[in-house]
Amino acid sequence: MGQKQAYRSDQSIFQFHLVLNISPRTVPGGEGMAFILAIDSNLPENSQGQWLGIVNAKTNGNSQAKIVAVEFDTRKSYPGDVDSNHAGLDVNSIYSIKQVPLGIFGINLSAGVDVMVRIQYEENLTVFIGEDARNLVFSEPIDLSLSSKGGAALLIGIAFFSCWKWKSKKNRSTTPIQA
Repeated sequence: MGQKQAYRSDQSIFQFHLVLNISPRTVPGGEGMAFILAIDSNLPENSQGQWLGIVNAKTNGNSQAKIVAVEFDTRKSYPGDVDSNHAGLDVNSIYSIKQVPLGIFGINLSAGVDVMVRIQYEENLTVFIGEDARNLVFSEPIDLSLSSKGGAALLIGIAFFSCWKWKSKKNRSTTPIQA
């Protein structure tokens, strides 16, 4: 059983809302998308495709990657993937420490329909999905203080999303942004 990571009082509290719409144009479709928190705003080289911009073959599993991601996976790219329609929590690796199939909520990420998502953080990284983003996908304790030198960059690899909203305790902006 994994150890619970300590919560630090200097960590941010945030909520991120988005309307996700993935519509494959080829068979098979793409890999999905990821909501990424990272120290470095530059994506790793060769991190496209199955790597979802999170890591590459060299940085995968390396603690120096300092990346936390919520993936919305539309392809079973690895033997450890639960299916081709799941959400996962990735820490310094493309291999999720937590995965939940989204079919149990009646969600098909590749259906080309709007899917409401809410990602929030306050001690736990918590993901909700579905109509009004009310279905709890997972809630995992995680230390997002990726570095004592400062905050993390927000990187979003997007298939397509039509609207997003960011709310933070340190930054009270709640203005929706239309894509």
